[in-house]
Amino acid sequence: MASIAYYNWDDLGRPWELAKPIAELEAWAKANGIKVLGTIGNDEHLLAQFPQDHTPFSFTAWPVPLPGYIVTAIDLENKNGLGQAIEDDARAGKLPWLKYMNHSGQHLDSRDLDGDGKVWEEYPSSDQHVHLSIRTDYQNKSIISTFDPFGTGGNDMELIKAIQSALRDAGFDPGPVDGLWGPRTQAAFTAALRPTPGPKGDPGPAGAPGRVPTQVTFGPITASVTATQ
Repeated sequence: MASIAYYNWDDLGRPWELAKPIAELEAWAKANGIKVLGTIGNDEHLLAQFPQDHTPFSFTAWPVPLPGYIVTAIDLENKNGLGQAIEDDARAGKLPWLKYMNHSGQHLDSRDLDGDGKVWEEYPSSDQHVHLSIRTDYQNKSIISTFDPFGTGGNDMELIKAIQSALRDAGFDPGPVDGLWGPRTQAAFTAALRPTPGPKGDPGPAGAPGRVPTQVTFGPITASVTATQ
């Protein structure tokens, strides 16, 4: 049975946006030939009794509640050793925004899940692709200057140019395509993060009455942005 959070979201017309780091990861992946497998989840994710980070109403948002309906996860093709490269950076403390990741059949978490004082321990996972979930206190922060899993360095301006070009092609106004992240680019980026809500779905069958749940407060740019016209 779907969660109450799902039905509340559905009643509002299914609004959602990508957390800024997730939008940037999506743009980075497309600029680097890495297939994006998904951001907002399919029905299996959305209708889960305990929805997680591929939904805009995740029960596992951490460490702070989200200020709106925001997706904080992305799935990427595990190409060119991407999963291991990200894991190495996470273990080296280079990715403070990363809550947890899955790749190559393992789950690695920035949190001390078993209370032994250790982080980034390995747990089993069914994911062979790269799944990245971000901390909610980074949901509105840029990670462009810190995400460099292939160690190329110096590519930030080229990525920003690609983002600016995609914004311009989609009808937004990022200013000149110069690789500099100024106020006009930021404003266009923010506008592009607000997709048009999808159609409201039909309510599912009513389930048996349960306990009253604890109240929880929940809160693209992509390399190919949907036009506003």
